[in-house]
Amino acid sequence: MNTTKISKQSNDRIRTTLPRALAREIEIYDREAQHIRYAIRCDGGGGIALEATIGPDVDPRSINVVSPIVHKSGQVELELPAFQMEAWGLVDAEVRWPAPDDVDVDGSTATIRASIPGWEPTYDVDMFGAAAGFPYGSTISMSGGERKNIESAFPINPAEEIGLTDPDTRAEITFDCVDGRKVLVATPTDRDRGEVRNSLAVHLAGAGGRQARFNAGRVAAELDVHDELEEGSVRLRWLNQNGQLIGFVRPSGGD
Repeated sequence: MNTTKISKQSNDRIRTTLPRALAREIEIYDREAQHIRYAIRCDGGGGIALEATIGPDVDPRSINVVSPIVHKSGQVELELPAFQMEAWGLVDAEVRWPAPDDVDVDGSTATIRASIPGWEPTYDVDMFGAAAGFPYGSTISMSGGERKNIESAFPINPAEEIGLTDPDTRAEITFDCVDGRKVLVATPTDRDRGEVRNSLAVHLAGAGGRQARFNAGRVAAELDVHDELEEGSVRLRWLNQNGQLIGFVRPSGGD
């Protein structure tokens, strides 16, 4: 298996290199539309994988879709979504690519799943049981016509307790995999987006201006809930722990 490194360039672009054997396998040199959708998957065994999909069904306007850089020499550089890479802590991480025979090819669509060696979860696997006893909840909802607006909010009381409602405060967003499930972690920061590219602006709304709302498009993409949002809102459950809000998608039938 080939291993490459995810690196931040001097212009703050985040890139890695696609091995040539894989580039040939997914026919990247012959494709007219070279748009790749990236996703992070929890592998269920305590690790994560970087998934790259190329094909006619990949919408170039979607979140986490970026075109690769194909050099005349045949080298293929993958430009990776900055928010996603920063939020998962993958800058400077290694990517272990599969053999060409392990690429999932379905018609004109090809999907590569590469492992991230050495990655380990941060939070305990029993946190879901702990969160079940807490009343904190919110929803992710989608509205609008062709240009969808996806919004969510942090639960009022714990957001105030940790300072997410303070002036000039943004929410630094990170993700984790716990027991095979994706977890969202929000930490208040007074640094701007240029310094923390995985941060989101918080605006106050609702009765008394106490509800800390945020644009949740990128969060929804990382939590893999876009399809559910087409049908209705998605429920989140939150845990206040050590000055952070930890959230995860609550299954429709409960936890």
